[in-house]
Amino acid sequence: DYCDVPFCGDECDKADPDSCGCRNSKQQDYRGTTSTTATGKECVRWEDTPHYTPENYPYDSLQENFCRNPGGVYYEAWCIDMEGYHQLCNIPYCGETSTSQLCQDSDTDYCQCANMYEKDYTGTVNVTRSGLPCANWEVIGFFSVAHETLPAGSLNYCRNPDLWDQYGSRYKRDHAWCYTKDRYGGPFNLGWDYCDIPVCGGDNATCMEMDKTTCGCRNVNYADYRGNNSHTAWGDSCENWNKTKIINAGDYPDAGLDGNNFCRNPESSPNPWCSIDFWGDKKNRCYVPSCNPCSCKPPSCDLDSNTEACGCPSALQAEECCIEDNNDECRCEYLKVACRKSIEIGKADFCGEAFDTCCGGSADCMCSVTSSICFDSPGLVCNVAADYCC
Repeated sequence: DYCDVPFCGDECDKADPDSCGCRNSKQQDYRGTTSTTATGKECVRWEDTPHYTPENYPYDSLQENFCRNPGGVYYEAWCIDMEGYHQLCNIPYCGETSTSQLCQDSDTDYCQCANMYEKDYTGTVNVTRSGLPCANWEVIGFFSVAHETLPAGSLNYCRNPDLWDQYGSRYKRDHAWCYTKDRYGGPFNLGWDYCDIPVCGGDNATCMEMDKTTCGCRNVNYADYRGNNSHTAWGDSCENWNKTKIINAGDYPDAGLDGNNFCRNPESSPNPWCSIDFWGDKKNRCYVPSCNPCSCKPPSCDLDSNTEACGCPSALQAEECCIEDNNDECRCEYLKVACRKSIEIGKADFCGEAFDTCCGGSADCMCSVTSSICFDSPGLVCNVAADYCC
């Protein structure tokens, strides 16, 4: 039988288990009285569930209908709602800031809410993080997915529908995902993988880089991620970087290894990874949420390295790449790109800053700047140029 041994971890030192749960214990230590799911549904009493009863899990404090994680079966505290679904409870992690504010007024056709486990995503991404095309949900069949939880028109787009577990109850995976092939060999030979959906949040107008403890930028293969996820994409615990046989952690002083076991990408692999005790000489891929690409600085200072349809990355370049050069002249070139990209999507978030930097308020200069942008990108931008020049 399992033993009730406390988990070590800096984020859990002196933590109050009545108010939060520790990430490195999958919130098995949570002992609070929250009894509703993340979506506001009431939990049933554990003694009334078919399997997760106090008798079967005597050391997991299955009191009344409070959110718990008996046996560590999921990554966070959860409960079963009145309809029999397994639902996560959105219990705060000890020592971490809540991400709920990131999703206010966000466009879930484009991004996903971390605190909703990506079940709100309704966009059209249809390839997995490993680049495999998604199979159509209808072609796959109804054998394991609770299809009434799939939004209409899901086709082969990444989603996070309910699944059935071995006890006949429903649950969700931690992130949006899809099946990766048709049912050639029967329903139990299907492949699946997580999808790379950007995290909602980040204000493109003020252009702030996102908190890299919650996500990583895919344009640098998530090498900037500094969160404390310490499990592989398949749920295995990572071993400490000082113990791995794959690299010498001391050779990567800026990679965020620091004697921890958190998922990182120190040498530009396609994905963040870690090693595990069982396969110490093999990279095991981790899942790390993607930051909003419009809040990610391009990997170089090339003017054309901002490949996103938004101006913020170019504005971030202006702050990062113009320290040693003539500051205003250098920043002007990046801000003109930021202005053009903003106009192309019907905004003008960075044009005022570009005019101030490039022109100092001169109307003739504003005409010149918008005209030069117009030649680079005809159409809507030229209409803006006409407003300043005529």
